[in-house]
Amino acid sequence: MTEYILIIPDMMCEHCAKRIRDAIESSVGTVKSLDLETKKVIVSTPLSASELVAVISDAGYEAEVM
Repeated sequence: MTEYILIIPDMMCEHCAKRIRDAIESSVGTVKSLDLETKKVIVSTPLSASELVAVISDAGYEAEVM
């Protein structure tokens, strides 16, 4: 498992956070931390960074790996 820190600029509310969390957790990942204020999500997953960004993109959000 690899841990990634993501910035998701369009994550504005609890509904956004739930959609992102559900997308990550349905693709063999674990959300370790999610902060709406900083728009930062920490994820543990066997996926590559590009695969993880694609999962979030499929949920309707842009993500940047830090």
